[in-house]
Amino acid sequence: MFEFLITLLLATSIMISFMAVGVAITMPFHGALVRLRANYNPHAVGLDAQTRVGPTLSTLVGTLKRTKQLEGWWGLWKGTYPTLAYTTLLSIASIIFVGGSSTRGPKNTYSVPEAGGIRMGLFTIVLTIIALPMTIIINRISPWRWMIFIIWQALATGWLTPLEVVSTRLSVQPNILGAVATEEEEQGPPEGVSFCGTDEDVIGLRPTTDPYLGMVDCGRKVIEEEGWQSLYRGFWWTMLGNVFGAFA
Repeated sequence: MFEFLITLLLATSIMISFMAVGVAITMPFHGALVRLRANYNPHAVGLDAQTRVGPTLSTLVGTLKRTKQLEGWWGLWKGTYPTLAYTTLLSIASIIFVGGSSTRGPKNTYSVPEAGGIRMGLFTIVLTIIALPMTIIINRISPWRWMIFIIWQALATGWLTPLEVVSTRLSVQPNILGAVATEEEEQGPPEGVSFCGTDEDVIGLRPTTDPYLGMVDCGRKVIEEEGWQSLYRGFWWTMLGNVFGAFA
C-alpha cells in the first residue's frame, strides 16, 4: 500500500508537470476562442449592415492581439489555474479508478485489474462502449469509407459549433433578475452595450436588461442582432477537434 502511494504521488507530480506545460501552450488559444464566441457585436441600428457596435472580433489571432493590447501577457493566460486544477483532478481520479483496482503479480509487476467490484464494473462498461464500436469500424471499414467518416466528423461542425457558441453566451451572462440600467450604463456605448471591465475590455457583453432567456432564445437573438455567421465563430477549432478526436 505504501509503495502504491509513493508511486501515485510520483506519477501525479510528473503528470501535473506535463499538464502544466500543455495548459500553458493551449490556454491562450482556448481563452481567445471563448472571448471570440462570447463577444456581443450587434449591427448598428439605422446604418449599413457592415457597421457594428462594440469590439469587432472576427478571427482567433485578432482576439489574441486585442487581449494582449488591453490586458497584457497575463490576460492571455486567464483561467490557467482552474483549468490545470480541473485536468489534474480528472487525471488523478482516473489513476485511482484504474490503478487502485490493480493487483501485484509475480516479480512485483502489476497484473490486470481483478474482475468484480463497482469501480471495475463501471470501467468495463465504459471501456466496452468505447472500444467495441471502434474495433468493428477498424476491422470492417475500407479506405474510402474512412474518408466518409472524416467528412462526417467535419460536417458535424455544422450543428456543434452553434451549440458551443450558445453555450458560451449563456455561461458568461450574469444571472441578475430584475436588473435596472444604471446611470453609467445609460452613458455607455450605443444600444446599451456594456463592457465587462472598468475600462475598455476585450469583448462586449449583452446588457443584463435584456438577457438571453434560454438556448433557443439565445440562438434567435444572435441571428437577428449579429447575423447567422456569429454562430460559427471558431468553427475550424471545433472541426479539427472532431476530426482528430476520431483518431484519439
